Amino acid sequence: MANLCKGGADLIRIFLTAKKSIEYFGKVKRVLYAYTVNDTIQDEATREMNKAINDFMHYRESFLLRGYGTALDGLPSHTLHFFAIRRLRDRISRDTLAWYRRMYSEQNEGWAHTQKLLRDMATLCKDREIKFTMAVFPLFYQLGDYPLKDIHDRLAAFAAEEGVEWIDLLPLFAGKDERDYWVHPRDFHPNTYAHREAADFLYDAVDW
Repeated sequence: MANLCKGGADLIRIFLTAKKSIEYFGKVKRVLYAYTVNDTIQDEATREMNKAINDFMHYRESFLLRGYGTALDGLPSHTLHFFAIRRLRDRISRDTLAWYRRMYSEQNEGWAHTQKLLRDMATLCKDREIKFTMAVFPLFYQLGDYPLKDIHDRLAAFAAEEGVEWIDLLPLFAGKDERDYWVHPRDFHPNTYAHREAADFLYDAVDW
């Protein structure tokens, strides 16, 4: 077993790493791709949107609010300041959800490229009689009422159409407190507990 995880790698690098590793190791039994919903390739316009949103993976709020610092500090009361911050957070969250949905729409040219690379990865494995599985992590954000289930559904539809084995980890974490699974209060990537629960689940769910 080899862990080929690369921090910050986009899907292009992930595909190339998988291809080179399969060639290097020779006989490979299975490839399991732990996919997250921000792995999608982004076109220029979608990347530009990323500069003004909170990706729900890192704590970026202080950076995003900094641009409004002078206006917020000039408010005449703490109450107004509190509500202004709250409204701004709500707007950033709405823009962030719109950004994620754009990534999986025809507005983002990178979505077609993403599908092609996933298809190529599945074909690469099939041609070599390697079992290929996509296990999709949710974002650890509002697990009690997860706002991006529609994206998971779109990925599931793609996998079904392509005949790719698909495992959605959202039901495993749905309804739980996302804070229990953060690496750090400023880093919302899945921590050791999240990976342990996912590993235990996949151990039973996958035909190894």
